[in-house]
Amino acid sequence: AMGATVGAPPAVAAEPMTLEQWAGSVVTTYRFMEKGVRPRRLRMMTSTMAPTIVAGDTVLVDTRPYPIAALRGEMVTVLVGDNIHVRRVVGLPGDRIALRGTRPIVDGREADWRPEGTIRADMAGRDTELRVVAERLPGARPYRIALETTALPEGPSDEFVVPEGRVWLLADARDRAVDSRASDWGPRPLADVPGRVFYRVLPRPEFLVPAETVPGLEVAPVDDTGATGR
Repeated sequence: AMGATVGAPPAVAAEPMTLEQWAGSVVTTYRFMEKGVRPRRLRMMTSTMAPTIVAGDTVLVDTRPYPIAALRGEMVTVLVGDNIHVRRVVGLPGDRIALRGTRPIVDGREADWRPEGTIRADMAGRDTELRVVAERLPGARPYRIALETTALPEGPSDEFVVPEGRVWLLADARDRAVDSRASDWGPRPLADVPGRVFYRVLPRPEFLVPAETVPGLEVAPVDDTGATGR
């Protein structure tokens, strides 16, 4: 449920879609189109956002303008050079950011971590066991991240401020992905963050954000075809 965590349960095994799930995905996408939501489809080529979405998943991206403050803790698309990536918004303009290992600290408040078991995922062609942790940033809904190690240094990194007009992004598979921690990424201009990832089409159709937060879908229909609004 959205009040606890979002995304898939802690398992990433590729299972064939049932006819019911396929129909639910098609019907839900059509409902978006009916309401004037013109989402972009994006197929994940890597598992950098495990466990919520993994390599082979297809998601829908809302490319309409969205309030910056509402994005903290959500997945967005980001343009880096000629490539499109999916990352999670951790720091907003003006936020003070530090890290304790891979654990973010926002405005002096360390993200809450709660263990939720393990998964196995394809990381750069290698089957890897990852520890699932529910992470919660200040003022954001919880979500899941995947770690190969949980060892944290005693002290945090130096603090810095996210510049105006930029956001600071992290991958969910923290030990195996490039994101704003890298010097050639850094805080990304908002112009390079064109969309909000809000729905998984394949292989497990479901909302990745509360359906009522998608403009035009504020009144979520009851869906008995396999897609669940949360």
